[in-house]
Amino acid sequence: MSPKTSKGTGNISDSPYLFRDISESYLKAYDIIWAAELEMPGSLGQNTGLALRPMCQLLGQALELSMKGLRACRGIEIPHIHNLDRLFAELDDPEMMQGLQHGFSGLDVPSDLQTHNPDLTMAEIEQHFSSPSMHISMLNSLYDRPFATRFPVRGVADIPHLPHLRWIAGFLLLELNTRMLSWRTEP
Repeated sequence: MSPKTSKGTGNISDSPYLFRDISESYLKAYDIIWAAELEMPGSLGQNTGLALRPMCQLLGQALELSMKGLRACRGIEIPHIHNLDRLFAELDDPEMMQGLQHGFSGLDVPSDLQTHNPDLTMAEIEQHFSSPSMHISMLNSLYDRPFATRFPVRGVADIPHLPHLRWIAGFLLLELNTRMLSWRTEP
């Protein structure tokens, strides 16, 4: 039996197993770079700025593939896009979103955000920062056009908070693993 493919996308498989495996690989690569740049004794912390865009790219790939894998589990056509905002909005799973928001709300807000945003109260910062879609949108502004995570792009870009994005990517990968338990291929 040949793998099912999305209409108009050539040989892209709709198997959530492939989306999961590749997403997991991108997360592992991110974790290796994170540890090497930020956690290991003697790490090259001064080069962290150089590592941020590749780390954003890896997280973007992991998120994109997990979200497409979740679509595949539901039998929904896989769009040939890289827009993380659109993929996230189209997940359309209130129970999963509630679990994501519940877990996400327990994460710490970096204390330096108050310094960088003096016009906002800490309550406003916490409300804004506790939205998973805000973090995905920040990443999407680098990941989808103009592809600033992959190519040199003029101008300054806000770098999203990587630990929170890593948490979102891990959550979606876990959801994908759970959904795959009941996924069946078409006969």
